[in-house]
Amino acid sequence: MAVLCFVLDLRSLSPSLLADLKQLLLQLANLYAVSPSLSQSNALCDRIGLCYVFNNRISSSVELKVAYRPSGNLSLRDFHHAVNNLPTDTFSPEFKESGALRCCGYLSHFTYCF
Repeated sequence: MAVLCFVLDLRSLSPSLLADLKQLLLQLANLYAVSPSLSQSNALCDRIGLCYVFNNRISSSVELKVAYRPSGNLSLRDFHHAVNNLPTDTFSPEFKESGALRCCGYLSHFTYCF
């Protein structure tokens, strides 16, 4: 079970913003891994998760995918792998009739997938 789970709605993140968020997540994981007080305290050793929301092009449904699930001690390699393998081609902003970018209401319903 994750206590801290990063959920990224990839449909609303431009490629440049997603790249910045990926770097931030990698830096946070690195900081956690080298911090003796955090890594030895078991405070977050198995409680960090990473999920993302995207549009499934085949089923045309909105889905939530788990990219990194805790399983014991934080695996820096596995977390880096999950972050680096986030899809980068799912940006699909929604616009209101006025032409303004819709910024909320994306998660009204979605499919959860492993």
